[in-house]
Amino acid sequence: MSGFELSEKEIRTIIDYLAGRTLISRRREFERYSYGRGRILHRNALLYRSIIREIERKAGRIKVNIEDTGDGDALVVIEDPEHSYRRETHVPKEIARYIANRFPDIVPAFDLK
Repeated sequence: MSGFELSEKEIRTIIDYLAGRTLISRRREFERYSYGRGRILHRNALLYRSIIREIERKAGRIKVNIEDTGDGDALVVIEDPEHSYRRETHVPKEIARYIANRFPDIVPAFDLK
C-alpha cells in the first residue's frame, strides 16, 4: 500500500468515492486531514478507482483474483493472458470486498477473514 494504515473512516470515505456517493477533492481532504495524509488518501483513492475502471474496461478478457496476504491487506491480481499482462496491487481488505461485490461475475468468491 502506501506505507501507513488507513482508518475505518478513511476506508469508508474511499468506498463512498468508488461507489460515486461522494467526491474526494484534494482541497476538502486537506481540510479534514493533515496535508500529507490528505494527499496520500487521495492518491490511494485514485489508485483503487483505476483498478475498478480497468476491470470495467477489460471485463470480457481478463481474469481477476483476490488473495489474502495475511497482514490485513489483500492482493488484487488482474491478468490478461492474451496480451501477457499482469497487475498486482495491495489494497485494504474492505476495498477488496467492495471490488468483489461490485463485480461478482468476474471476481471469484474468496474468504477474507
